[in-house]
Amino acid sequence: MTFRSAGLAAALILTCARLVSEQTSTIQGVIRDQAGVGVGGLAVKLLRDDAVFQEQRTDADGIFRFEAVPPGRYAVTFTAPGGKSYHLTADAAPGATVHLSQEVIIDAGLVGSITVYSASRETESILSAPAAVNSVGDDVVPLYGAAGQVPNLLAGIPGAELTQNGLYDYNFNLRGFNTPLNRRVATSIDGRNPDIPLLGNPEWSSLALMTDDLDTIEVLSGPSASLYGENAYNGVVEMTTKAPRDSLGGRLRFTFGERGTVSLEGRLAQKLGRGWYLKVLGGYLRSNDFSQSRNKTVEYPGLPMEAIPLPTRRDDLASGSVRADKYFSGDALLTMEGGVESLAGPVFVVGTGRALSDNIRTWTRAHYVKPGWSFNVFDNTRDSPSEPALGSGVPITERDRNVEVELQANRKLGSKTDVVAGANYVYEFVDTADQQGIQTLLSHAISAHRGGAFGEVRRRVGERLTLTASARVDASTIFDTQFSPRVAALYRISAQDSVWASFSDAFQVANYAELFVRVPAGLPVDLSALETALQPLLGGVSLGLGSVPVLALGNPNLRVEKVRSGQAGYRRTTGKRNLFSVDYYYDGMRDFITDLLPGVNPTYGPYVPPPGLSAAAAAAVASELNSAVPGLTNGPGGVPWIVYSLTNAGHVSSMGVEAQDAGWIGRDWRYSLNCSWFDYSFNDLAARTEVHPNAPAYKAFAEIGYWKPRFSADVRYRWNDAFYFANGIFRGPVPTYSVVDLGARYQVSPRWELGVNVSNLLNNEHYEIFGGDILRRMALGYIAYNWK
Repeated sequence: MTFRSAGLAAALILTCARLVSEQTSTIQGVIRDQAGVGVGGLAVKLLRDDAVFQEQRTDADGIFRFEAVPPGRYAVTFTAPGGKSYHLTADAAPGATVHLSQEVIIDAGLVGSITVYSASRETESILSAPAAVNSVGDDVVPLYGAAGQVPNLLAGIPGAELTQNGLYDYNFNLRGFNTPLNRRVATSIDGRNPDIPLLGNPEWSSLALMTDDLDTIEVLSGPSASLYGENAYNGVVEMTTKAPRDSLGGRLRFTFGERGTVSLEGRLAQKLGRGWYLKVLGGYLRSNDFSQSRNKTVEYPGLPMEAIPLPTRRDDLASGSVRADKYFSGDALLTMEGGVESLAGPVFVVGTGRALSDNIRTWTRAHYVKPGWSFNVFDNTRDSPSEPALGSGVPITERDRNVEVELQANRKLGSKTDVVAGANYVYEFVDTADQQGIQTLLSHAISAHRGGAFGEVRRRVGERLTLTASARVDASTIFDTQFSPRVAALYRISAQDSVWASFSDAFQVANYAELFVRVPAGLPVDLSALETALQPLLGGVSLGLGSVPVLALGNPNLRVEKVRSGQAGYRRTTGKRNLFSVDYYYDGMRDFITDLLPGVNPTYGPYVPPPGLSAAAAAAVASELNSAVPGLTNGPGGVPWIVYSLTNAGHVSSMGVEAQDAGWIGRDWRYSLNCSWFDYSFNDLAARTEVHPNAPAYKAFAEIGYWKPRFSADVRYRWNDAFYFANGIFRGPVPTYSVVDLGARYQVSPRWELGVNVSNLLNNEHYEIFGGDILRRMALGYIAYNWK
């Protein structure tokens, strides 16, 4: 080739390159954390029509650059440390350079720049929320979610009362007066209530296979009935799952470990076109539980013996769901989804004894949202053909259903006033009849209707003060109409700190079991020794004390339990990377609903001896037996019964302080510290009643974690002071205990991930409620495969 021809070739190549460059574009950007520091090592993908067009990692300064990009609309996606996904849009024009910038929240739930929703039912900065609210972000879920113990993700919430019975039987409460079937904290998943209508509490084991789909969890502490209605008594837990459009691709996770645990979970989100997106979830888990039979021996002193052994010690959990999202113009979204959950094996504790879970739950939901409006409707069912009550040996049949419709509107009136208003309607049906039509738990089948309307006005006064007033009215066929007001004020001292105070009323309704239960509470009691001792007074008259039934009977006359609360708090952030808060509350409760207690229901008066005794002998026998056997009464025909029931105890006061400090040390280390104090007092309690808070006076939590784009690890420590626990037939001390958990994950490649999740790392054998299982270590490992 001559020099001239080589020059012509070079000129031709340069001309072609210039022409190509004029027809293509460059997309470049930078990813920084909240402190403005570039985040390096993130895998950034450039997608066109949901297909990967280019892929690269950010450099040490958080910069990425895609060149030779043909004109068109592209999506730029990446996942920040902790698992939160980001989705940016770039329109590439011929010859242009598109500049993108994204601040990532790598410490979601801990820094002051996060937003929350539950405090006001509208999105706001955590520093602007006039309530004690905390968020668990998707940085925590990947580390501790593999175990399927959803409430365990809430261990770091200040003041959390997290009590575990078995592997998947949990109770979550705030601010005292816990029970094995706690319903003092209203719970929802994407606006759907997962509670069991019969008992009013979440069945946490039914959520064990959904952790990979959780996005965030918000916990609102304190009475919140003015926006959420009944049973938002001590707080609210709002869980949200990942939208299909924001989490396209798939994930398959295989988990294995101690107690023969094997779990397989899958998740797939796909774009269908024309604004439609689809998400499919499914999973199966099998594991041996901590539960042991108590028909021959018990694990620790004071536990009652049970009539039958455990039919199995294995838990089998399965679930599946489908969700379809349709996006319309004007930022409107329609969501339709449905699912099924199957539980077999987990043992749960109730006031009448322990029972075995064996049921199938189904649910459907539709949600339409557009700016300023939200409409949500869901339908839950639960079918349990036979759940054996271990204490009595009686099989329990239960079928229930609840349907709820809710409408909410959000409006801005000028630049300083926000208004929220809404209403809901609920239908519930509960039946415990077996195949022969005999009720196995309740006195009769129940259907009930309830509904409420609420409103809130927020007014900004000047630059720093915000005033809030909200109220709700609730009506029902099973309780009297309730009015729940709330007023609050928040003052922004500076851009970094704020102080708030509120006063509110809330209420808790007795569940259907407390109102209408009719079931044996354990084995019959042999009191023949007492009858023998009383023979000189009986003159041959038989009392029939050789086998006395022990029954749990509801009280349909229970009044609604109410609370009036005063709260105040202070929050401060430092550089958007550290958050300090301290909250104080004082609650005055009236018409407090007791646990199951002997002799408190006036419907079942003191025992009266049979005819045939002289007046003096009858009085002496009655006095002796009623003092020796609490709850002794007469059943039909005068036969002796021992009855546990419920009543309204009177007035109870409680107060407490919750403090936390959380954030980041440097770029890679995260920490969290919190502690709480709780106290209570009684005022004019009703006769024969007793009230126990079932919660420790002191609790503490500490956590330290290391976070990198491809590797993260976290260790946390939870300490609970000793306390006395009383619920129905379970009464005894819970000694001081502490638990250490470990979570770690390693991104081997963009597709492969390895992880470990160890609960109770040091194998501290303990129980957290009296009547619960002895808890031990549970070490799991997992392998996950991800694809886009």
